[in-house]
This record gives sequence, C-alpha cells and structure tokens, in this order.
Amino acid sequence: MSQLSPITSREYKLILNSSRFKQREEGCNQFWDLVEFLIKSNQGDIDPGKSSDAWITEERKTWYLDTPSLSLSSEGFFLRVREEEGKYKIALKYRSGDRYLSAAQDVSSTSVKDKPKFEEDIIPPFSSKFSRSNSVELPSLPELSKMSHVVDIFPGLSKFKDSIPALTPIKRVNDFMAHEICLKTPKRIKFAGISPKVKACFSFWYLLGNADEYPLITEFSFDYDVPEDKPSEFPSIEVIQGANRFFNNLQKISDWLTSSNSTKTAFAIGL
Repeated sequence: MSQLSPITSREYKLILNSSRFKQREEGCNQFWDLVEFLIKSNQGDIDPGKSSDAWITEERKTWYLDTPSLSLSSEGFFLRVREEEGKYKIALKYRSGDRYLSAAQDVSSTSVKDKPKFEEDIIPPFSSKFSRSNSVELPSLPELSKMSHVVDIFPGLSKFKDSIPALTPIKRVNDFMAHEICLKTPKRIKFAGISPKVKACFSFWYLLGNADEYPLITEFSFDYDVPEDKPSEFPSIEVIQGANRFFNNLQKISDWLTSSNSTKTAFAIGL
C-alpha cells in the first residue's frame, strides 16, 4: 500500500431536531446563541468576520444515483449529483470507518479539473468515518443511465465490471431529490489562540416545493481544513481538544437533537 494520504479536512456532523426549524433563520439564530455560549465558556472565541451577521444562503437540488439493487452503496461508494445555479457537480465518495481502506480507493476522474479530497467525518457520540472523494463540475448533466456512463467519468469503478456489468441500469436512489438549503455564518469559531478559523453551517433538506414546511432532515456541521501541500500544519492538540469538547457539549443539549446518529447520505439511501 502506498503512503497513507494526509487528511485535509475534519468535519463534525450533528443531526438536529427539525421541529425546531419551521422558521429556518429563527431556529439557526437560537441554536447559534447556544454555540457562542458553549465556545466562550470553554476558553474559545468567535471571530465576527468582515461581513454582516446575516446568514449566507445557498440553495441546490441534491440526489444520489445507484443501480436498482444499490450495488455501489453496498460496496461503500456513493454517487451524488448536485444542481446549483444551472451547473452540475457529480461526486463519487467512498466512506469507511477504516482509514487505510478509504485511503486505498481509486476515485480518480477523467476530468482535468476534478477536486479530490480525503476527509474525516465525525458523528455522535464520537465515531470517525473516512472519506475518499472526487468531484467534477459540468455545465450540463451527462448521460448517466447505465454503469458504463459512470465508469466513463470515474474509471476506477471498472474494477466492478464483473459484479456490476457495463449495461447495469443507473437511476436516482428511491426516486428522491432534495431541495437543499444551506445557511452559513460569516462568523468563525476559534478554539485556541491563533487556531484555524472553524467554519459552521446548517443544512436543511426538503421535498421539492416544500421549503416552507418542516425540514426532512437538519444537520449542523463545523469543520477545519488543512492545506493539501502543508499536511504538517494540522491543528494543534489544543484545537483538537477544543473541537472535541465542543462536539461533546453540543450532544448534551437534548431538546435540540434527534435520536439519530445518521447522515444525510444515509437518510437518502435508507428512505
């Protein structure tokens, strides 16, 4: 096996109680008040940023593709499509609790402008999932009705040519498409000294045309990145301890949480 790839992003994910977010911004403001209290009461700080306090809103359509029998996801691979502002982003992700297994996966693409990543996702109570992913952005959605079309973009999947033949149909998983609305704050969390400025985001999924109703699923996440060319600059132990302590404290706010330790991907696949 080649040298283990450095992690370039660590993201903490928490599924929230959607009944608190019928009014999205009001719910986000109330939860963020708790975030600031927890950070400041544990020697952290909030950087107000250079823009206004207004939430930055992003909207897109999100769906997953797989064979009728979910052959890709059963192998640990997830194929996601996002449509935003008339453009499409197709991402292939392999996720596993085994870092070495994830690092070894081939998610290369035929695009010269692809965006490979190797990330660590952390879900409650404190479970790590390692993701090798790659994405390509296209001005229009290509034909993706059979496995050969997917392999044309991500040739590493050709290793499944015997178990998932080229003519195997590919379709939208559970015929589900989410209207995804993300609210990002210009503020940044700081856990220690001159630590990386940690980004935070609320992500809401709705059925198409139902964005004024209760969300199907609500996720709060925060993350910090590491420059790909400077893996030695991974945050200090004080930052990591601060982030972990904050994540544990968030899980104690029981009236804001669900009993699910799921992810948005698992929600879409498991419908």
